[in-house]
Amino acid sequence: MLLIKEVYQLSFRETILLSKDYFKNVPSLRDFHYRASKLMRVIQILIKFIHDYMQRGCVQTIIVDGTGIGFRKKTNLNWMRGTQVRKVKDHIRCEVVLTKGRYKLVQYVEVGRRYASEIKMLRKILDKMELIGRRFLADRLYDVLWLRDYLEGRGIKSVIRVRRDGVGREEVVWEEYKERNEIEGMFGNMKGKLSGYVAAYREDMAMVLALVKFLAYNMYVAYFLSLFLARLWPVYLLLSISHTDF
Repeated sequence: MLLIKEVYQLSFRETILLSKDYFKNVPSLRDFHYRASKLMRVIQILIKFIHDYMQRGCVQTIIVDGTGIGFRKKTNLNWMRGTQVRKVKDHIRCEVVLTKGRYKLVQYVEVGRRYASEIKMLRKILDKMELIGRRFLADRLYDVLWLRDYLEGRGIKSVIRVRRDGVGREEVVWEEYKERNEIEGMFGNMKGKLSGYVAAYREDMAMVLALVKFLAYNMYVAYFLSLFLARLWPVYLLLSISHTDF
């Protein structure tokens, strides 16, 4: 039901009304809201499960970046060096680990409050899982000693932009670093299809619904590829037979 809610960009009440046309047992609005609020860890596990199942350990590139997802709660924003206060929609931060190997999939997502430190969120991710791949791509924000030591200890090549005050370190090779744009493209496509906004008033619920968007992305990739391969396997079989010497 949460996937229906985010795909069709519905409210909780609208999701329940639509679900009654397809499901026999539909929870009440109160139960639906309560159950959804407890699913954060479950959704994170599902995102990683789909990633690990599809990639099967064949990861070439790890790309890390953060993005924001808005929700309905209003917050004050100090503007013009604090001389003006503006009411804006609040948002939560998502720290995303995207990998490229067999496919391009989200490996893990950590969520936090607005303006949460992305490097600290990444450290939380690394406390829960281990990175495996050939190279790690990130911008200057991630140019910190502990992360470089972590990557070196696991034999992962660091392709991280050097901070402007960095001394004694060489800048990255652009041909390798330009691949980082793919995570920005993924954010743009996801927000274009599923919106960069969730219909929630509470911060904890906004975090759950933001995770659902990334779960929907992984499920879409897995479904599309399985459908594509199911239709084309006879073609691959014929091609392999035609190139076989009898």
